[in-house]
Amino acid sequence: MNNVQETGSSDQVQPHKEAILAQDYTARRRIYISWRMTLWLVLMWMILFFQWDLVTLVCGILVALGIQVAFPMPHLGVLQRLRPWAMMVLVGRFVYDVFVSGMRVAMLILRRHKTTSYQVTIMMKTQSQLYLTIVGDMTALTPGTLVIDAHMYPATLTLHVFDDAAFGDPQQICQMVWDLEARVVKAIGTQEELQQLEVEAP
Repeated sequence: MNNVQETGSSDQVQPHKEAILAQDYTARRRIYISWRMTLWLVLMWMILFFQWDLVTLVCGILVALGIQVAFPMPHLGVLQRLRPWAMMVLVGRFVYDVFVSGMRVAMLILRRHKTTSYQVTIMMKTQSQLYLTIVGDMTALTPGTLVIDAHMYPATLTLHVFDDAAFGDPQQICQMVWDLEARVVKAIGTQEELQQLEVEAP
């Protein structure tokens, strides 16, 4: 009796990681031809050869289409759900954070202050490769914090923090990353993702 129940439950329960991987693989293999990507690739092709004739244009179009067919990428639809005001807030706050953090690092160096660095692993609130990449890149570009590891399933970032006195304790760093993640989702996220983070679209 017990063996039957255990077998039945194991057949019904699928690992969450494998389900997500299969879904991502299907999305990647679905061919999607984007006219924006085609235009961009053709422009890069023309600039690369610095020839503005019909033959180069036709070759550029064929190469652009061939790249998208041979290396299909998932259609994210970011431009369709871009929120201009939230994007301005995201970029503006990022510029502010870079400036303030840069000043803090400069002051620590000039004063030759003894620093106390540490590492912290942060669990992201969204399980998205796109948001993990964006948040990780923006965090790495901010002076004082360095991304030393990133994992998906579940989405986590491991950061090296330059000094706890200047940049805060691990809980403050976690909150900083979560706030950045929320601003990214507000700028380009779907309604479902906004509800997941319990934030309102501007």
